[in-house]
Amino acid sequence: MPFAGHAARSALMAGIVDAGHFVFNRDCRDIRKTGQVKRAGSRSGIGTSLSLAIPKYPERIAVINPIPYAPADITRAAGNQVPPASFVRELNIDGMLERLLTNDASFTRIEVDVRALATNPVIVETDVIKLAQALGKNRYLTELHLRANNIGDIGAKALAQALEQNSSLRMLDLQYNQISKAGVRDLALALTRNNTLSALYLSANQLGQAGARDLANALARQDSLTCICLSDTAINSHDLAALAKALKLNKRLAHLHLSLNPLGSQNAHVLADALEHNASLSELNLYGTELCAQGVQTLARGLKWNIGLRRLDLGHNPIGDTAAADLADVLRSNKHLTMLSLWDCGLGEPTASALASALTHNTSLTTLNLGQNKLGDSAARMLADALRQNSSLTDLNLRNCSISETGWQALTDAQRENTRLTLLGATIMPSFSAWTPPSRPHYGATGQQPATQRRVSGGQLA
Repeated sequence: MPFAGHAARSALMAGIVDAGHFVFNRDCRDIRKTGQVKRAGSRSGIGTSLSLAIPKYPERIAVINPIPYAPADITRAAGNQVPPASFVRELNIDGMLERLLTNDASFTRIEVDVRALATNPVIVETDVIKLAQALGKNRYLTELHLRANNIGDIGAKALAQALEQNSSLRMLDLQYNQISKAGVRDLALALTRNNTLSALYLSANQLGQAGARDLANALARQDSLTCICLSDTAINSHDLAALAKALKLNKRLAHLHLSLNPLGSQNAHVLADALEHNASLSELNLYGTELCAQGVQTLARGLKWNIGLRRLDLGHNPIGDTAAADLADVLRSNKHLTMLSLWDCGLGEPTASALASALTHNTSLTTLNLGQNKLGDSAARMLADALRQNSSLTDLNLRNCSISETGWQALTDAQRENTRLTLLGATIMPSFSAWTPPSRPHYGATGQQPATQRRVSGGQLA
């Protein structure tokens, strides 16, 4: 399907990457001709045009969007820092293969990224097969990004065979590649024989029930993966149960992203049981997974005793106020959670009241997102009273919460007494998601597209 929108066209200037990094982008074709790259609709909300002279060395031609879509800690967990920028080189498959086969120690990262049109990939199946064969013999490549190249099940099978031989790769990004359950089965089998891969991105592929269960079986048997992204992969509540059972056995996975899947609440009790016993998972993204109040109430029972989870995104789910007391109990009991997103969950004054009460006792939460909920001024005043007593919260998002100037004044007065706090009104907070689909924008904990900020700082409305 075509890839449109800001994420498909954005380009960011940030510097020059190490010569050991190859980064390719479909836009390079135009840049070769014009020496220019256009930056339109970037995630920062800024649109500009950047004219770039062709550098002295012809293989370096433009600055393209840096990657991955991951918080720095996820990338560190995968064995590498987020690169400061991406200076592209021409797409030279033969040259790339030669460096892989000769085990060039400076050649550690490949990115072949096309998000403009999924039907026009930069590389084809034969290229992927050659790349996989070279990867199997390489000892230095640590990151391979092949997002949106439509490598399909044939490409996935070739890379799976490479993973069984390779011991250097730490991060593999295969998002938007039309991989189905057959390709996932091959990858899952390879994971059981590979003990070095740390991060696997499979979002926006059609895994389905069989694919998810194959991955769950792999997770239960291997201990190198610390991050797996399965957002928008057509997995359901039964698949969630399989993954949850794997979490009880897996002691290494730290980041699990399941957003935009129709998981529902049917098997929330299996996940709750896993959370009660699992101590390694630090980030769980359940944004837009059709989780209802009953599911949250069930999850809360596991969260109260969990000691590992730090970030939980429950945004864009029809939770409502029924689970208010349960969410408050989590904040009172759990001493480890630092980020909670409840953006656009149909919350009202009852939930705000319960959370405000819990915040007076909580000492671990630093970020709370209540944006896009109809809280009102009464809720704002209750939260303001809680903020005078809370000593841990540093970021509170109340964007689009039906709060008038009266409510904001109460919050501003509270902030004068709590100088650690940053209140965000008509604004957003940084995204905590490791994945952003171009066709269906998802901004993780924020749930909102970047907008002009209205920041309450130093007791003044800005």
